[in-house]
Amino acid sequence: MLYHGFYVEFVPMTNIPREDKNGGRVRSDGYEITIYSDAEKTYPVNKFYAAEGFEILSATLEYAEQFAKDVIDLEQKIIISAP
Repeated sequence: MLYHGFYVEFVPMTNIPREDKNGGRVRSDGYEITIYSDAEKTYPVNKFYAAEGFEILSATLEYAEQFAKDVIDLEQKIIISAP
């Protein structure tokens, strides 16, 4: 996926560890998301996970893509507004 000049790669994952609201450990399905600065995907800029029930509502590519767009938008705003 290309978004705002960044190339984004999605890898489906299982058993992403998260902590539930009671402090217990749970495992969720989701995606490993890597953002690259180049089309060849040789220069990663950021890498993070999106787990169902935590960062994304459902473990679908559609939700993962929207989450990645939100992260890119947020990081661009932080960079632009930095002194």
